[in-house]
Amino acid sequence: QQLEEHAAKIVRDTYPTYSKIGAGVKSLRRFPVLAPFVSFPAEVVRTQFNTLRIGLEEMQDPRTRAIGAQRWVGSVASLFGTSIASMASMALLGITDDQDEDLRLFVPFWEENSRFWYLDRQPGGKFTYIDLGYSDPHAWITDAVFAFMRGESYEESTKRAAKEFARPFF
Repeated sequence: QQLEEHAAKIVRDTYPTYSKIGAGVKSLRRFPVLAPFVSFPAEVVRTQFNTLRIGLEEMQDPRTRAIGAQRWVGSVASLFGTSIASMASMALLGITDDQDEDLRLFVPFWEENSRFWYLDRQPGGKFTYIDLGYSDPHAWITDAVFAFMRGESYEESTKRAAKEFARPFF
């Protein structure tokens, strides 16, 4: 019975469970013009944090160390998978970081820090790409990190993360 209760707690802590949403997020749901659908990104943060926390706890115990390591590898892969895919597509098509930066000067502002899956590189500097941010539940976090890495200040990238939290809803 202890094992079943422990397993049930792990599932509750690592899967989106909208009954676990905090009071602050619930109050934001009352103002759908300002922040509609805030529950999903809030659950992304809660489940990601809990997954990493549980993985650390499991890695402390020699009996569950392998499970904790797998949990951490999966979490890191889910956080940075789109970045890895983007870099892979750039490498396959021979697109340099400078060319990627140049492209970002011409994309809409909401895509300037997204990860792109490059499909084609045409003569004259034309690219065909897919913005991976719309299929990545962690994009509003990783886009802010990417903005910081591209030279935005900590304050600017933090503000960007707050804006990205609401981006899918406007």
